[in-house]
Amino acid sequence: MENEYTVGRLAGFFGVSADTLRLYDRMGIVSPRKNPHTHYRYYSREDLTTLAYVMCLRGMGLPLEKIRSLLYDSGLVELREVMRQQEKALVKRIEQLQHLRGQVHDYYRTFDNALRSRDAVVLRENEAMLYKPVESSLLATMEDFRRLTQNNVPKFTLVYGKELFDAAGEQEFEQMRRRPGYAVTLKDDEGLRGTPGFPAEEFRVLAPRKCVFSMLHIGLEESGPKLLEVRDFIRQNGLRPAGDIWLRMTSVHVGRGGAGDHFEVWVPVEE
Repeated sequence: MENEYTVGRLAGFFGVSADTLRLYDRMGIVSPRKNPHTHYRYYSREDLTTLAYVMCLRGMGLPLEKIRSLLYDSGLVELREVMRQQEKALVKRIEQLQHLRGQVHDYYRTFDNALRSRDAVVLRENEAMLYKPVESSLLATMEDFRRLTQNNVPKFTLVYGKELFDAAGEQEFEQMRRRPGYAVTLKDDEGLRGTPGFPAEEFRVLAPRKCVFSMLHIGLEESGPKLLEVRDFIRQNGLRPAGDIWLRMTSVHVGRGGAGDHFEVWVPVEE
């Protein structure tokens, strides 16, 4: 094994850039020496070993300032404590990533469902959902849901009474359509409503039941014809609305040439 390594040679050995080694030099982590005869800067075999340790610590997510401290100012007791604290931080980060993965998957299912249900009005059973009207602020209501779970995404929801579909004429229908209530809803596929301590007095539960479902994928202001299509489907199939009409926001498109907003439309009907 060689006893002297140039910056480029050592950078290649570790698979990093020469700039990375220069950064370690500036920070006083590992610095090359100067050959008194050739005046070339080089790293020794001892430096190679030190850099291998530095790369190991970097791989565990430790910041460079902490690594420098561990190299020059710490003994085994301090090293052990740093690893204990790093493990705790990683456990917390893993938990956060698991929650984030759940939220991303929830939206994936939502968008997949939107693609499969475009332009269709169907009769299907809804997933169990939790519901809470927006009373003070939307953010405060969202936070109430996040205290329950961080695995699924609570969605802003427009709420209409079933009387919307009993409107006497087009003008009355339009007046009612433009005055929705506001709420937040969450799919309860974790069974939160059945867990000990669930605050049942704060959340309304929409249990699985037969619903008319559609996906509204035009601008919200142009939603009237789609809602009338849902109403006509209900009438043509001899159904009767049995509860509030929910429009759950899934995505919004504000650019030109897009497909508009996407809302899930849910209308519970009598069995």
